[in-house]
Amino acid sequence: MKLIFHHPQLLEHLDHWASSAHCIKAGFFFFDQGSFPLQRSREGLLRSLMYQILNGRIELASEVFSQRWMNYKSQRASGEIDWTWNELKQGFESLLTLFDKDLRLFLCIDGLDEYKRFSESDKDDDPFIDEDEYPMTQRRADDYQEILELLLYAARQSGVKICVSSRPLKIFEDAFLRLKRFHSTELHKISARDITLFVGNALGANGSLRQMQYGSTNLHSVLVKEIVEMAAGVFLWVRLVVNKVLTGVRHGDRPPKIMVQLKSLPPELCGENGLFMRMLQEISTNDRQQAAEIFKLAQCARLPLTPLLLHFADGDASVAIDSWTVWTGKTMAAEDIELQRDLAARRLASICVGILEIANSPSSSQPVHRGSSGERLSPTIRFIHKTAKDWLAKPSVWTHLFPDQCRQHSQLDVNTRLFIMYLGFIKAARGTPGEIDIVDAILEAIYFANRAEKSTGVALVGLLDGLDRSMTVIWKIDPHYQGICANTMNGSRSWHWLIGEKLARSLSDLSWQDDFMSIAVQSQLSLYLETKLSTGAYKLEDKKGRPLLFYAAFPCEGQSQANPATTELLLKYGANPNEVFNGRSSWQLHLQWAYNSKVIERDFVWSKSPDGIRWAENTKLLVQYGANPNVWLWIRVSKGRTTYSPLFVVIDILRGNPKVRREVTLQLKKKGGYLYQDERAVIRSLYRLDEPVQQVFAESAVHRWSWDKIDAKETYPKVWRHMEFKDMDELKMYWQDLEDLIAELGPEGKATPKSIEG
Repeated sequence: MKLIFHHPQLLEHLDHWASSAHCIKAGFFFFDQGSFPLQRSREGLLRSLMYQILNGRIELASEVFSQRWMNYKSQRASGEIDWTWNELKQGFESLLTLFDKDLRLFLCIDGLDEYKRFSESDKDDDPFIDEDEYPMTQRRADDYQEILELLLYAARQSGVKICVSSRPLKIFEDAFLRLKRFHSTELHKISARDITLFVGNALGANGSLRQMQYGSTNLHSVLVKEIVEMAAGVFLWVRLVVNKVLTGVRHGDRPPKIMVQLKSLPPELCGENGLFMRMLQEISTNDRQQAAEIFKLAQCARLPLTPLLLHFADGDASVAIDSWTVWTGKTMAAEDIELQRDLAARRLASICVGILEIANSPSSSQPVHRGSSGERLSPTIRFIHKTAKDWLAKPSVWTHLFPDQCRQHSQLDVNTRLFIMYLGFIKAARGTPGEIDIVDAILEAIYFANRAEKSTGVALVGLLDGLDRSMTVIWKIDPHYQGICANTMNGSRSWHWLIGEKLARSLSDLSWQDDFMSIAVQSQLSLYLETKLSTGAYKLEDKKGRPLLFYAAFPCEGQSQANPATTELLLKYGANPNEVFNGRSSWQLHLQWAYNSKVIERDFVWSKSPDGIRWAENTKLLVQYGANPNVWLWIRVSKGRTTYSPLFVVIDILRGNPKVRREVTLQLKKKGGYLYQDERAVIRSLYRLDEPVQQVFAESAVHRWSWDKIDAKETYPKVWRHMEFKDMDELKMYWQDLEDLIAELGPEGKATPKSIEG
């Protein structure tokens, strides 16, 4: 169905059908093994279809959801919208009536049999029930009837065409096949030829099997006929079964045993009695621990695993730490690398029963950061299908199949094992053609160190120290980094953290003098930082160049706000928010970054986002630990720069979150903060507090300013052009809160804002 939906010829056929009318296509693919209820529910179906349709013709939204259209902007500012089933159904039916000879719609819906109506009653607010508590055998016919009637209603509309697919359940056969009202195709009948060809070629490639007889008939012919009949058109089932048959032949199974095993296989892939479960049950008791670990590694790794990386995932932390004391930076010989690749591939094939496979090309769904241009990539380990990966992620599968492994596995957290895997690769196989780049391996190792802290509550101190020491050795001996030193540091090798290559900033920021602790701060390794600081193994004054607090208070490009726990830890151990580096303090950078990147860009919702809330918490901590409440802040504006007070900046940054704005603002006032001269008048003007409420509400969110339209005398557009309220009462409440707040701040100080042109 996805092939049909994305095939170029579909557009040609739709254009012919639509003639001169505009045609919209939308698709939904039910997936009952997916991680989210919306992948298999009626709500997910309609939300996805209507999003695709309305995204192409946004003007239809005001007709379909008139009340929502009036309110959605204020709803967007307050968080995620909740949709009831009745609202979605009525909206969808209303939307369908808009399609006629001038506007056409094509819907492609796959897997109707995987639809689940999770709500057991007719109430819209009933919670979803767990899929394992509502198996297919218990699903009621009226659940399918509900979605079926909706689709039949859609099919009756003159401007709508629908293509749906399902397994041959009786309710769908009655609706689509027997009544002869629609063109229907039984897919397993037309795919039988392709499956026959695949099975025949795959089994025929085995010389031993070709010579076997089953009674008076050639076994090959019997197997092909039997597998095609059992497959019901499911290619994935066919692949798994063919692999099982060939494995049996390689192990010396005779024809009678092969046929008995084949006929005993379940036709379902998933479920308690499905083929996946049967395959996993065949893993021997002695291999289950290792199989469980490999499955977990494949599930949790962000980048594609390779057999070589899998080799380095074996072993424990103590062995890894001990090995660093004698390590000289040498890597494995090429022949040893090939041997370990081969052994890891054999191990995976023998104990993972075909659920994981080794592919010659990386999965297109995963990012790849390996090798250099023109370099052949190493084979990667992947699940045979996304269905298998999602099914294996279910907790019920693990408790049923690997109960002992679930308990034992926690002894060495999977995130810790992934850290060890990347560290082992860096030390012993970095630079291997076709494998992961060393910088990406470092980034992955640090990422999983952070995950390990969260999952275990324990810092990987020894392992992270080992990473630091190992990279110091590599820094000294690796020709690549020797070349960087020659080009940027006049040959000096007094410090490294690899000069921040991809891990911090550009090579021009050499004055920052990054060390491993600066990387730890940016990576939110709070437990590691606390251990190093509390034991005296690292002192803040040991950091040369840029102070550590700067890395927490001022995020680098592409990074989010620091965890407040990290900021508080640094402040607790003596970091000074007023310490100046390169002309500014971390406190100034913290405020200026948020104002320049969020307020000037008119991001109203950010102050309620997790990142905005973390920023507010970090602001409170910096103020609590002595940040200067009246420091001058140079802020860029459309025509240059101007100075603002911290109070003014906080009020404007947190404008979308009045409760938190009040907390931070009053904390600054308590510490002696004040508005600069005339800033109160600027606030009143920007927030239009002295204008008629009806006029302000009418103009709210109607206009959109661009920099070209900003008057030279304005610092930036009036905020009401970018704030949205559902009614005038909400606007009045907002105004009153702001009026009360600026009144509580008391008199202004004597400082006067200054502007610089250009």
